[in-house]
Parts: sequence; structure tokens; C-alpha cells
Amino acid sequence: MARLILSLDNQVLAEYNMTKERYTVGRLPDNDVRIDNPAVSGHHSLIINILNDSFLEDLNSTNGTYVNGKLIKKHALQHGDVITIGHHQLRFADQQAPETEQDEFEKTMVIPTGQQNADQLARAEEAADQAVADAVSEPRDDIAASVKLDPEEAAPLEDEAPPAPRQPVMAAPVSGPNQSIT
Repeated sequence: MARLILSLDNQVLAEYNMTKERYTVGRLPDNDVRIDNPAVSGHHSLIINILNDSFLEDLNSTNGTYVNGKLIKKHALQHGDVITIGHHQLRFADQQAPETEQDEFEKTMVIPTGQQNADQLARAEEAADQAVADAVSEPRDDIAASVKLDPEEAAPLEDEAPPAPRQPVMAAPVSGPNQSIT
């Protein structure tokens, strides 16, 4: 279960077990986590718990909400995050996530793409150059030999001239309402 530990000047003021789905943080008495300090807005921020994840959102506070020293609007909380509101700190502790457990992303091996892609491209270019060189330097009699025509079918083809290329057909101009055809 996640917990929030409220402190001021390294002195713990309160601890909150995160058993509800929503927690409001602010100066007014209707907040779940009340920080009675003029630097804290009436409704300063909101923490939402969804399954095993917790999210912090600033509620357009006057002085902002900081996580680990950075101003945020929305933030996915991680074990050990320090939320600063005014002069107070809220440390987020998540007992469900042991510190030795790695995130799935951290387990993923990253392959540097620059060199890998350059090597693959070079090999592909060499293979293509070799294929072109082979095709140009060696006549491909094997292709012609693989196509066999019956002598009776081949005789008319030898006598006929190749067909003339077709000429493109030009379309007649289209007249508009203000044009006349002459």
C-alpha cells in the first residue's frame, strides 16, 4: 500500500495510507491532506490511485506543485518521489514495488541503431552491385533457352513486323461559358 509522509524542515508531521481512490491536498479543511500554510492553495493538488499506480495533478495552484524539484502539471508517482507544496514535502512511498524490482522497460536491451543500420545498408548495396555486375557480364541464355516455342508457332512471329507504337490521342478543347470555338 502506498503512503504519503508529510514533513516540514525534515520533521515528520503526518503519515497517510493511500487507501482511497482520490486524495486532495491543500490548505482548506475539506482536503484529505491538509497543509495549513499561506503558501499552499485552498485546493492545491490531487492524487488519483488507479490499481497499483498513483498520479499527481496540480490543480492550477498559485505556487505550483513540484516533484523531485521539477514543476509539474501531471506526474506518475514512483516510489521515493518527493512532492514539494509550498514549504512542505510529501514523500511518496510505495511498499508494493520493491526497490530491487526493475521496470519492464529497464529490462529491455537497447541496440544502437546507427551502426547496425549502416552495416546492413552496406551489405545490401554490395549484394545489389554484385547482382547487377553478374547480370551485365553474363548473357542470360538460360532465360531464352527456358522459353520454347513450337516451330509452327515461331514461324509466323519471325515473318511479322513488330507493331507500330501507338500515338497518343489528343482531346478536343472544352469550351467554357465565356469561350467560343472557332
